[in-house]
Amino acid sequence: NCEIDLELRGREVLLYIPQAGFRRLPESLQKEVLSAQGAVVRFFPVLFTQGIDIQQTMVTTFGGDNIKKGQAKSVDLQNEVNTKGLRDLNEFCFQTRPIDHRETSSSQRQAVHPLVHALHSTIQESSISLKNVDLLKEVERACLLLGGCRVTFCKSGKDRTGMALTLEQSRQLGERFHCGLTQSRLLRDANIMRVHGVRLLVAEKNIGKKVYSINSLQAQFLPVLFRPPQQVCEDMNIMKKDLS
Repeated sequence: NCEIDLELRGREVLLYIPQAGFRRLPESLQKEVLSAQGAVVRFFPVLFTQGIDIQQTMVTTFGGDNIKKGQAKSVDLQNEVNTKGLRDLNEFCFQTRPIDHRETSSSQRQAVHPLVHALHSTIQESSISLKNVDLLKEVERACLLLGGCRVTFCKSGKDRTGMALTLEQSRQLGERFHCGLTQSRLLRDANIMRVHGVRLLVAEKNIGKKVYSINSLQAQFLPVLFRPPQQVCEDMNIMKKDLS
């Protein structure tokens, strides 16, 4: 709950941390902060993307229409982004979590780190026209295992984002506290958080009411685990545009 002042300098962000926050830093980092040069914390950003709504259905069904010369299809672009993200994340894993006896020849570029093996499999083996929700799950798991910071975001940051985060929380309940990982258990607990959790309050702050901007028709195009409960879906009779 500490307040942090930010000063932006191009791609460099200076953080001014109060004493309470400073004392929570690792001792080695505290020493660097107190040095003349200060402490430098470098970020390694990696991007993954996966469409899951009705628009993704339209793209995968009619994606070849109205494509201008020189432009890539949306599904091809999505696959390209995810392939690059996998390549960068895989290399980061080898840099930060080296494996003994790793080959140093050119073939090492083809090696897949165990932390991203499942992610590699779902990207390489799944059709680019499918809504690959396993990709989202494996990205979440890899980031957690690496101690990284992840940002999940959809267009508005409240509807599909809310579905993804509550599903992740439900999955972590199962994995950490052995509550089970069946689809029925995941969906049950995720829906409890979707109806009673803070994600609904985020929606209320944006549109003034406790519903997600997903109506019952739109929900049918979402993967089952990403569908909000009926009682918090947008009214089909309301055609007001969501500008949040």
